Amino acid sequence: MPGDFVVNDLPVFFDTDDFGVVVTRYDGAQFNAQFYREYNAELGTEAYVTMLICRSSDTDGLKGGDRLKVYDTWYRISGPLRDDGTGVTELDLKEYVA
Repeated sequence: MPGDFVVNDLPVFFDTDDFGVVVTRYDGAQFNAQFYREYNAELGTEAYVTMLICRSSDTDGLKGGDRLKVYDTWYRISGPLRDDGTGVTELDLKEYVA
C-alpha cells in the first residue's frame, strides 16, 4: 500500500493549477505531469530535450515508443521509463511525426 507521501503529497506537484499539464495517452486516457522542453547545445549538437515527470502509477502500461499528447503536440516516449522508487517516473520524449 502506498505511503502518505504518494497518496497525499505527491499529487500536488502535478496539479494543473500549479505545475502540471494534462497529458493524453494514445488510448485517450489522461493524467497530469510536469512537462519540460529545454534547449541543449552540448558538444556542438543543438537540440531540445523534452521530458515528462509524473506519478509512477500513471505510467502503468506505457513503454518506449508509445504516443502521448501534451498541449496540441504528439510525442513518442523515446526510451525506457525511469521510476525513481519514490512514486515518480521520468519519460524522455521526441516529437511524433506521422
